[in-house]
Amino acid sequence: MTEAAKATTISSFNPTGDAPLISPEVDLRDFAFIPVEVRRLLTSETWLAANGDEKAAAVTLWLESWHQVPAGSLPDNDRMLAVLSQAGGKWRRVKEAALRGWVKCSDGRLYHPVVCEKAISAWGHKQAQRKRTEAARQTRLNKRVTASVTERAAQNVTGSNREGEGEGQTFPSQEEEFVGEVGRCDGGGWNDEEGF
Repeated sequence: MTEAAKATTISSFNPTGDAPLISPEVDLRDFAFIPVEVRRLLTSETWLAANGDEKAAAVTLWLESWHQVPAGSLPDNDRMLAVLSQAGGKWRRVKEAALRGWVKCSDGRLYHPVVCEKAISAWGHKQAQRKRTEAARQTRLNKRVTASVTERAAQNVTGSNREGEGEGQTFPSQEEEFVGEVGRCDGGGWNDEEGF
């Protein structure tokens, strides 16, 4: 690696420890896919300046950071990074190139701006999907409650309180409702032996 590339890598670590680039609750461990802008990757300085081992470690760290919490971050620990990058014993040789572009933030973790950009977008989609799912769940629940209330109201009217009971029953007509001991109403007045 050239001295200029080393200087760029070292200067990319933020010594002042700015706030993390992404919210701490961003958890994409259930996202199996990470979006990759192919042209952006293949024309990046990291890709163009790195050798094969450095590229492998860099890409592996980007992918590993996708499933860290928060997404887009890594622990600032060489032993962990050697394992996460799959560089193992080569870690010291590939470290500078593999960590090019990563920023150390106030929480002590390393963040990659491009991975965080993609993670923020994915998190937004995840939250929108959660809202749609919750709205659909609430709609289904409301339909079930409405159906249950309607069923209970029907059972109260027919006198049925068990499934199947009251089937075939009809509501009494107005005429049948007014049948009394003395006679019945035929719409024009009482009509019986003693009636009007």
